[in-house]
Amino acid sequence: MLIACFIGPIAEELIYRGVLMTTFFKNSPWYGDVLLSAIIFGYIHINFALTPLAFFIYASGGLILALLYRMTKNLYYPILVHILINITAFWNVWLLLFSGS
Repeated sequence: MLIACFIGPIAEELIYRGVLMTTFFKNSPWYGDVLLSAIIFGYIHINFALTPLAFFIYASGGLILALLYRMTKNLYYPILVHILINITAFWNVWLLLFSGS
């Protein structure tokens, strides 16, 4: 839980927003950094047994996190949102597995 909810999101935001957007994609045209970061984020998160819809969902999440970073120029906010998303997902899985329903 610690890795999935806290360490993973911090590491991912440092990589996808902190490194990719500011180092490799900083000279990309009009929001190219946001789009490329979101696409890579979506691609890395899919399991190939999942559908293209899963890629779209993950890439959309990456897009929101990238836009949040682009608007604030601060990694704190995308990290916080990413942690909250992962906690919510973990909680939902936990409830599904252990609620007795």
